[in-house]
Amino acid sequence: INDLKDLLHAQHEVKLELHGEVADVNSDEQLMRLILTHVLANALKYSPPNEPILVTGELSSDSITITVQDQGMGITTEDRERIFEPFFRGINIGEVPGLGIGLSIVKDAIDSMEGSIEVDSQVGVGTTVTVKIPLGGMIGTG
Repeated sequence: INDLKDLLHAQHEVKLELHGEVADVNSDEQLMRLILTHVLANALKYSPPNEPILVTGELSSDSITITVQDQGMGITTEDRERIFEPFFRGINIGEVPGLGIGLSIVKDAIDSMEGSIEVDSQVGVGTTVTVKIPLGGMIGTG
């Protein structure tokens, strides 16, 4: 998360909160980076400049949970049912560039790690994406 935070500061204020015991997590680092990159990129892309983005990470004995909350345009109820489909783009995105594959890739990566993703969104208010990845007892102490 800290590696990506520097990238985000260029366009938005990023508030980072970490909870739980700090530990090395033995997970697929490339997949975790891919998941975070796409979720954070969407928060940036669909939020007005200078609006804060809140990233929360919580490590428990059995999982890691990462939540990204923005104050962007939001996702319609109808679109939320399809956002994980490859090449799907929301009806309210206007001129925002993209191919519609980011969340499809994220969902596949999370599924491969036996995790879950939840999206809570309200048009004109913002979106909260919560990713939970089970650790399966694979926590190291550094």
